[in-house]
Amino acid sequence: MIFFIFPLLFLHFSSGQVLSLGKCPTNVQPMQDFNATQYLGEWYEYARYFAVFEFDGECVTATYGAGENGTVKIKNELRNGLLKNHLSITGIATFVESPTVAKLSVVFPSLPVRFAAPYWILKTDFDSYAVVWSCVQILVFNSQNTWILTRNRIPSKETLENAYNVLKTQNIANLLRKTNQKDC
Repeated sequence: MIFFIFPLLFLHFSSGQVLSLGKCPTNVQPMQDFNATQYLGEWYEYARYFAVFEFDGECVTATYGAGENGTVKIKNELRNGLLKNHLSITGIATFVESPTVAKLSVVFPSLPVRFAAPYWILKTDFDSYAVVWSCVQILVFNSQNTWILTRNRIPSKETLENAYNVLKTQNIANLLRKTNQKDC
């Protein structure tokens, strides 16, 4: 559990995520015709920005389920590449605007500090890929994270092209590191 606690306490004050001077970009837009029911289920993390809270994480999955009052239950799991132990954390996501706008806020209740993290789904076809982005304002800086999630542990070339095109369209830096999904 310390694997998740320490990084989230210092998440945006540490090296890792893309830290930039200025406010969070306003040109990045979440998906507008989102359907939470279609998004539910298991996703595999194909790639991500380096993030302290996922340091040396492999075989990363995110499972989404229907929660109470229109919320989304989240269970993130990974295997530590060095120690080979499995870690998981559960959270609750709520829609910031409406259920059709993929702008959510995620809280992990088991953490000692309650921090609502932005979770914007920029684009998904619901069947093969999703591109997720987060940005937090910290004084005069912003800290950004980006993930590519796929329904298959090893996605097709076409799936990846579609996902990476979202980064281009949204003008998001492609600083992603591929997540090890072998021998899971």
